[in-house]
Amino acid sequence: MTDGWTVDGTPTDLQSEGLAFKPEGGKPVRSTFPIDAMQELLDHGRQRPLFLIFKDLPTFFDEPKVVRKLADVLEAGQPWTVFFVTPHVELPLLLEKVVTLVEVPLPTADDLREVLLGNLRQLAGQKGRFQVPQRLIEAVIRAALGLTRRQASWVFRMAIEDDQEFSETDLDLISAQKRQIIAKSGVLPTSSRS
Repeated sequence: MTDGWTVDGTPTDLQSEGLAFKPEGGKPVRSTFPIDAMQELLDHGRQRPLFLIFKDLPTFFDEPKVVRKLADVLEAGQPWTVFFVTPHVELPLLLEKVVTLVEVPLPTADDLREVLLGNLRQLAGQKGRFQVPQRLIEAVIRAALGLTRRQASWVFRMAIEDDQEFSETDLDLISAQKRQIIAKSGVLPTSSRS
């Protein structure tokens, strides 16, 4: 079973709000506060295999009570697999011994080509048949390297939707949006693969 938690209780990709799970023979448990959510997990999730996805939890790593409760969860010896979804994390010392960081690589040029072509197929479905030069496709992919699939798809859609076309002028928009994404995150993405 997969359960998840988000800081604001907004629906996650798992279609749950806060921490949501149903103990064996019990009523569903739901909590949007991190300490309460983890306590519910300790109280009602024992001896039950769980795959947990915590979104936004690292934003609370500066709160000692949250870190302590998370350490309790991670050291509970239960059949749980716990993931934190975050673009960047600085682990508190207490968690370093029980957490393994897994860096998910950025998409390759081939991955971005797939995303771009999917967006172009959608445009073709709305507009009818049109041609995009291969050199433009390659230039757009190079411009998007370093973005995640989601970011690239959003930037490609923005470029297409602004004038219902895909042309050389969209390269400037894609580059500007990439600079803005980098500025907002404070992280300079790099990609050494093509």
